Amino acid sequence: MVYGVCKFRIARDRQHRTINMYMKYYETLGLTKSATSAEIKSAYRTLAGMHHPDRGGDPEKMQAINEAYDVLKDSTKRS
Repeated sequence: MVYGVCKFRIARDRQHRTINMYMKYYETLGLTKSATSAEIKSAYRTLAGMHHPDRGGDPEKMQAINEAYDVLKDSTKRS
């Protein structure tokens, strides 16, 4: 029975990590989980304009913004 409990705990931890990862994407773009596709696109464009390396922004911040948008723009990846 101990083995079954460990399997459950591992699955639960993976689920929590996945949920936290997606929440990180929403936080990166400054959105809530209930954001629409239009809101996601608008937030991305605003932040991309502010943090683009060609405009003196931080390349690492821009990479995080791009990663968040790549995941959240696709409704199948988002849900």
